[in-house]
Amino acid sequence: MDKIDFLFVGVGGQGVLTASRLISHVGFKSGYDVKLTEVHGMAQRGGSVESAVRFARKVRSPLLSKGEVDFLVAFECMEAARYLEYLRPDGKLLVSDEMLPPLPVISGKTEYPLNIMDRIKDLGFDFDLVDALKLAKDVGNPKTINIIMIGLLSKYLDIPEDLWMESIKEFLPEKLHEINLRAFTVGRKYK
Repeated sequence: MDKIDFLFVGVGGQGVLTASRLISHVGFKSGYDVKLTEVHGMAQRGGSVESAVRFARKVRSPLLSKGEVDFLVAFECMEAARYLEYLRPDGKLLVSDEMLPPLPVISGKTEYPLNIMDRIKDLGFDFDLVDALKLAKDVGNPKTINIIMIGLLSKYLDIPEDLWMESIKEFLPEKLHEINLRAFTVGRKYK
């Protein structure tokens, strides 16, 4: 593959930026040129967060165009729908089935869209819907949702498992290695 484009989306506090930085680290260790961009304006207040990552032999720009993303990794259902137009028709959508109401929903100005994943399914995209929060709680820390999703993503990339494990150890503080390695393994083995 000449290049691989990833778009990570979610809301503030879900670990979107950590996930995109970790996969950037993995890409670099795999021999790719890697570029990353981040948008996180109101992230600390539960706002939308997006981060784009591009792997290639030579990356000239990290900016992703609509309809060209190979992997859309969404940590929240409405964020998946919001960024779906960036995914290639034959791209892969990975979604955590969390539904975190944004401020307009909390304030009563609008309602959270009903059956949002059914509507995405009807569009014909290839996607995995995973209860990442439950898996993260089973691992022992609900904050590992992002690493569960990275583990899931790793199944679709031709990068050796040990390189992922090594990158987690290099990228995250030592006190977080054990739980995040478990979370990665759970995501990677998810069916």
